[in-house]
Amino acid sequence: ETLLDAAIVGHYGTPVVLVTGADDVVREAKADLGADLETVEVKRVLGPSACATLVPKRTRAMIREAAERAVRERARRRPWTTTPPVAMDVEFHRREMAQRALDTGLGTPVSDRCVRYAGPDVPSCARDLWRGLEEALREDGSFLK
Repeated sequence: ETLLDAAIVGHYGTPVVLVTGADDVVREAKADLGADLETVEVKRVLGPSACATLVPKRTRAMIREAAERAVRERARRRPWTTTPPVAMDVEFHRREMAQRALDTGLGTPVSDRCVRYAGPDVPSCARDLWRGLEEALREDGSFLK
């Protein structure tokens, strides 16, 4: 998601100067956007449904300091861009999710769990991808009755 957001703002000429989040997000952001990217790790992933977080007072101070550095140094950052046309693949956890995404008519199947979104530029491709994700994650509420 961080790289997708970087590509969207990069399309408009804006660089990413700061990323905050879990240890895995920070690690991926540095790998994709450069080791010199300003980051703040505010939690550590312990498993699929657990994490260890820092206390809000501490994270607020860490983020504020990093944001000040990032803004001061923003001129050295370059936008992350791609060459059009753009294609993005999403691999879903379940086949049913991929099918719901395909039902929007916005993507094409790559495999039984993978859907490809393509467009002339990042924003239009991302718009279709997010619409597909919305449908894919929609759950029938009948089980609640």
